[in-house]
Amino acid sequence: MNCDLCSSRTTEQTVTYTIQLDEKVIVVEHVPARVCISCGERLYSPGTGERL
Repeated sequence: MNCDLCSSRTTEQTVTYTIQLDEKVIVVEHVPARVCISCGERLYSPGTGERL
């Protein structure tokens, strides 16, 4: 699979997902994602995105 931004190759990895909601920071570890080896863009499957 290739990156949507730069068209480089992606690899399957587990990442840490962080988001700020109002005054709180939420951190979710061990999230499966495809990560671009060139630009670092993260691509999540529809199921993972829904769960996040």
